[in-house]
Amino acid sequence: MNARTKLGQQIIDLRLKNLSYREIMKIANCSKATVAYYCGEDQKIKNKNRSLKNKKSPIVKKLGGFYYDYSKYESKIRYKTRVYKTSYEEDINYLNNNPYCYLTGEKIDLNKSETYSLDHKIPLSRGGKRELSNMGLTTKIANQAKTSMTPDELIEFCKKVLIHSGYKITK
Repeated sequence: MNARTKLGQQIIDLRLKNLSYREIMKIANCSKATVAYYCGEDQKIKNKNRSLKNKKSPIVKKLGGFYYDYSKYESKIRYKTRVYKTSYEEDINYLNNNPYCYLTGEKIDLNKSETYSLDHKIPLSRGGKRELSNMGLTTKIANQAKTSMTPDELIEFCKKVLIHSGYKITK
């Protein structure tokens, strides 16, 4: 029996002796939340359901990366601040309405988060903002190729590569 199970059994035994939560806390040397976890009716199920409810979907994690500013430091600890005030529902609706790479036109499966990126169309380093109007859905490789260029600069760069490789550019 591991320590957690021993503690849980001790708490349950003390509760069966009609001791209060406060008395159990003192005897078992644990928090009130721990006592409630083992003594509360269906508490384990409630905790599991709460953790499932709070689990972030892959697309919500990506949105966090798009909007959060990780550049601020406080006493050697990096912290993040959400700088744009849209709801995740608005953002997800925006992406679901047009699940195509804005650079290549390829269809993107939003359920496979490893295959796409959220891009700042105008890079932050070039004055772009962390807002929905500056968000572009891209394939990973297209976003990596774009780096800190604007879309127009990327097109000009691609033209140079094609011309250098002997291709003719026509529109």
